[in-house]
Amino acid sequence: MREYEAIFILAPTLDEEQTQAIIDSLRQAAEERGAKVANVDRWGRRRLAFPVKKHTDGQYVIFTLLADTNVAVRELQRRVRVSDSIIRFLAIRVDLERKRAEGRKRRKERRKTEPEAPAPAPGSASREASHA
Repeated sequence: MREYEAIFILAPTLDEEQTQAIIDSLRQAAEERGAKVANVDRWGRRRLAFPVKKHTDGQYVIFTLLADTNVAVRELQRRVRVSDSIIRFLAIRVDLERKRAEGRKRRKERRKTEPEAPAPAPGSASREASHA
């Protein structure tokens, strides 16, 4: 099963009811497409690094999705594109990144435990050349 994280930045002008309605709508859309919403983390209102659609603040919401395919993520992307209330969206596949990080860690540990090849004795190549 694949694990995704989807980050939404909602417009700061939305009130609590509107924000909750958008979150519920996105959760329902993901679940209808076969994904399981494992966690919804609301970070609240934060300052943006740069203005996005003339907003300097945004309400951050992070979904953790578990799904067999990326159909739910594609549906969320489609809905975000047509929504004026969501000013930014990013979805990443977390399990793939975790697998890559574990592979890098294993390779690094393997390099530490492998015996190094013996270095040639200093000056051994120059002695052979002088005897010839």
